[in-house]
Amino acid sequence: MIESPNRAIRNGSHFSKLVSKVGDIFRGHHPQKTATMCPTIDASLRRSSDVINLADSDNDSLAALIAENLEIVLREAKLRTLGSCRFLMPSNLSQQVAEDIIGMSESEPCGLRGCLLYIIYEDKEKCCRMTAVKFGDRTIVPTFEMYLYLKRKRDTWRNLVPNLILSHLLGDSIIISDAYKLSKKKLYRSSNS
Repeated sequence: MIESPNRAIRNGSHFSKLVSKVGDIFRGHHPQKTATMCPTIDASLRRSSDVINLADSDNDSLAALIAENLEIVLREAKLRTLGSCRFLMPSNLSQQVAEDIIGMSESEPCGLRGCLLYIIYEDKEKCCRMTAVKFGDRTIVPTFEMYLYLKRKRDTWRNLVPNLILSHLLGDSIIISDAYKLSKKKLYRSSNS
């Protein structure tokens, strides 16, 4: 049976729309909050395998490497999403986040290599997806996503000092709270469930 060219084009168009929709779902293009959203920085997807050798590291050194990479990624993403303001984080926050990422990825089929981490900055005024970090090499498709939510610290010593002095000393700066939220979303269904 010979298929007409018009039908093939319609099916191809339908197929393209379906593939595009599935791609949007996997990239996380879905409404998350009613707050104003900053644009997603797709170009900032970094591959941590360029910096981290996952196979040759124990948990402590792996956590230190991930923490260092997170700080680098956040520094770069801050410039693109939040502008020239200073971004001040607690000294041990990246290490705690790295340890939690390792712990949450241990039960996954590909481990840390299957992780795609989205870093999101939340404030009262806005919710902004800053960057995405892919752990593992290009041959491994992400099997789960993690979402790291960082929030601005409101009750700081800065509130006690007059704004004029602070603006002169620190300029425009964002102080990140030591409390954060890290959630995980599987991108597959296990045969056990």
